[in-house]
Amino acid sequence: MKENSPLVSVIIPFYNNKMWLEEALESVFNQSYQNLEVIIINDGSKDNIDDLILKYPNFRFYKTTNNGAGAARNVGIEKAVGDYICFLDSDDLWVKEKIEKQIKFMKLHGFVWSHTNYLSFENDSPKNIKILNPDIQGYILPKMLISCGIATPCVMIKAEVLKSDNTLRFNQDYKVGEDSAFWIKLAQKYELGYLPDVLTKVRLRGKNAAYDPRLQLQAKAQFYNLVKNNKNFFKNNIDYKVILLGFYIANKLNKTLSYFPENKTPKYIAYLFYAFPYLYLKIALKFLKL
Repeated sequence: MKENSPLVSVIIPFYNNKMWLEEALESVFNQSYQNLEVIIINDGSKDNIDDLILKYPNFRFYKTTNNGAGAARNVGIEKAVGDYICFLDSDDLWVKEKIEKQIKFMKLHGFVWSHTNYLSFENDSPKNIKILNPDIQGYILPKMLISCGIATPCVMIKAEVLKSDNTLRFNQDYKVGEDSAFWIKLAQKYELGYLPDVLTKVRLRGKNAAYDPRLQLQAKAQFYNLVKNNKNFFKNNIDYKVILLGFYIANKLNKTLSYFPENKTPKYIAYLFYAFPYLYLKIALKFLKL
């Protein structure tokens, strides 16, 4: 590693909507920090991006079959040779100083991984911009079990952490929440740094998982087996059983909700199903002082 300017690997999974991909690539190309390795994983997209390959000759493009963003990011991790790894979704954007500021922050405080503040927007409408300020830092595992406030394009990780442990990968079997499961694995071992500067712009489009109660309940249900098989998340058996019950409830409610046709079920039903395990876990974590 060059102490003054370590190489940063930027991993971008892509599936359709070439216009947004080009905007994302421009936000990387215009970074104030220039020692970058940019890896684009075409996840079976039907869009022709040959002109982008010519436009950015120093960027590395790979094509895979359509296995989802998590699988594409895993390919990028294997291809990366940088000292730090960042992820950027192909519809999101970075502020010009994002990498420069985050590198300085991590080196100054000695964090293995960190994330930044961000804003969300709907396409180009300034009326819909919202700054999220997800002040999640330090030992975050208990908070992660309730709700994940970490946006994937905000994260930077020391590459040696991922390269030395092949269990630290995105779960390719998860339809939703594969990023949250990944952060939970990291949170088990390392404290998280938080940089409050707004350095990332997350585009909201269509069926955004973060705001869909049905998808959020599905993610909670998927975490049931993750928690069930990891007693070491908790200091004692009582904590483990209390928290496991919350995910067991989510798992059962998710199975019940799956019998309701999605397009014919009032949204408040999904909210009610999601709210019960969410509130249970929130109260349990507070009661257990985790």
